Amino acid sequence: MKSNIKYIIVTLIIIISLITTIGVYEGWGAISFRSESSFFQDLLNDPFETIPAFIFLFVLILPLISAIAIVLRLVTRKILSKNLR
Repeated sequence: MKSNIKYIIVTLIIIISLITTIGVYEGWGAISFRSESSFFQDLLNDPFETIPAFIFLFVLILPLISAIAIVLRLVTRKILSKNLR
């Protein structure tokens, strides 16, 4: 059962990273790599420029979200261990 939870967590981290990467590309946050068209239009019009930019952003964002998940897991363990004592 624990291994299933690990796979679910890893899958969620990857999905959140993909959504965040598209969001950063689209300019949903403070950092924006957005051109005049949307991500999917850029992907269709110029895939050789869009795909490397997407991979670059994904490689930057995935470790950040993974680190946040690890910190949350450690904090949750500490809180639970204190409550169980």
